[in-house]
Amino acid sequence: MKSNILIGILLFSYATIAFTSELPESFKNYQRIVLLPDKAEFFIPKGIKVSKKYEIVNDSINGNIKKEIARFSISKIKFKISFDAGPSQDPVYMVNAIVGNKEHSAHIDGDKMFISWSGSIFSDLRSNQHYDKKRKFNVTENGIFEAGQPFYYVGYKCELTSALTITSEMCGDGNVIAQIPKGGNVEVLLHKKPSPASNTCTGTKKMPFLVKTSFGLVGWAETKSGYFSEPGEPLSCIRYFGD
Repeated sequence: MKSNILIGILLFSYATIAFTSELPESFKNYQRIVLLPDKAEFFIPKGIKVSKKYEIVNDSINGNIKKEIARFSISKIKFKISFDAGPSQDPVYMVNAIVGNKEHSAHIDGDKMFISWSGSIFSDLRSNQHYDKKRKFNVTENGIFEAGQPFYYVGYKCELTSALTITSEMCGDGNVIAQIPKGGNVEVLLHKKPSPASNTCTGTKKMPFLVKTSFGLVGWAETKSGYFSEPGEPLSCIRYFGD
């Protein structure tokens, strides 16, 4: 009984978090392909002809479902796209791309996926993340590679669940820029891993974020992540949506 309730909560949360954000301006006029209703949407430019076929697959939560495979060509790249909801709402797109006479494949996590006129792939992922994570992948003759970003954009307005100290350097180092009391508000701008191997600062369970005060001061803050409806501390808006 408890497992059924948990699954119900996860399904509801997945459907809610995957489609709360508006489409980016650059993709608003793209055609929409629904790979799994209320869970995964895929976007390509209007005018691109798409051929589709369906396969009956077994999904551990949804049972037997039709998995849609979309085939199309953009910028001299032949694409085949399919989607898997995963064993516990772990959404992933399987991308197969033929460039010239070379064929490449990649598994890209995402609730929404966009492919631009240039053949670049854009992934929008909230599931199993602490915030809405956006990534870009380039398709080349040598393979499919993520375009590394120095930071990940967050863009959340956030109420504080406890007092916050903002410093000039990551993980509490450097000078103190501002101290904001509980109940105050900041804007969470960016996230960066302290190291390639860890999401949190050394010796803590806190993640570093670049934030902006209501006055306009900018600096680093650390927070523990919340979980679904449980707020983060002190940044209430940073919450992990996954299992």
